[in-house]
Amino acid sequence: FFFSSRRRHTRLQGDWSSDVCSSDLLGSFISFPQQSFSLTPDRLARITTLGHSLLPLPTVPVKRLARLTGYLISGTHCLGPAARIRTKAFYAAIQSRLTPSERTTPFPRIGWHRRVTLSAACRRDLLFGISHIHSLNGQPFCLTNPPHALDLATNTDSSGCGWGGFLLSPFFRHLPP
Repeated sequence: FFFSSRRRHTRLQGDWSSDVCSSDLLGSFISFPQQSFSLTPDRLARITTLGHSLLPLPTVPVKRLARLTGYLISGTHCLGPAARIRTKAFYAAIQSRLTPSERTTPFPRIGWHRRVTLSAACRRDLLFGISHIHSLNGQPFCLTNPPHALDLATNTDSSGCGWGGFLLSPFFRHLPP
């Protein structure tokens, strides 16, 4: 690829010597000194405001519930696996917008104008999300305690009337017989 000599040179400058080496990217805040991902305050405010607006309603617009679910799922890297686990009831409510005959369509783009009733599980997960979003925010880049490898040798045997086995490991030498 050829570049002309009149090309404008731009240089990214960062203060890598300071304690604050971070970046705000797509609603996520990446902190290098803390080695963590977290949602920006604006994004947290959007999630909590939307959650508070849905909670008192007996029926909610499907689009707003889907928007909240999208905010939570897209922030899973910042909120951890609890965000993904606590959205299963939301997905069930979103799917309930369709009648059984509409669910057979390959790409259901219908029913987004409808309203759905929030189940008890959906309300419980909504309350959990609103009350715990600030404490869940800020997940590390990698595991703080990586799983330890343990060398094991397994010996098994089976017959027509039973089965059995035992483990061999240097770890078991320290245990009493």
